[in-house]
Amino acid sequence: MAAKPGLLVFTNLYPLPWQPGRATFNYQQYQALAEYYDIEFLVPVDFRAWFRYLPMLLRGGRRLGVCYFPFFYIPGVLRGLNSFFLAMSVILCVKPLLRLRRAQTVLASFAYPDGVACAWLQPLGRYRLFIQ
Repeated sequence: MAAKPGLLVFTNLYPLPWQPGRATFNYQQYQALAEYYDIEFLVPVDFRAWFRYLPMLLRGGRRLGVCYFPFFYIPGVLRGLNSFFLAMSVILCVKPLLRLRRAQTVLASFAYPDGVACAWLQPLGRYRLFIQ
């Protein structure tokens, strides 16, 4: 049997260890895609929630193939810069950047800020980018 092609899904719409019922529709879509692709996830998490629930992540709230990372931004103002802040968060956290550099195909599940940030980072990884 041939190996499935890899797909990196960049999404903020994914269940979190402290919110397992979050984004269930998206989760079902990804489970259907997993029949055809070997999927990994990059999930930006609001930095305030990241630091609040970090002990839960360290105790084993991580999922196989899922990389949660903090999304640093200025809450309530300068929302037009969220894609810039998201791209900078990927670079600062390093692990998501390494996964993007290794990826051949990336699916950004939301146009803004996820899709725009992935488009800005595309020269660093040279992946095919699809924005849902």
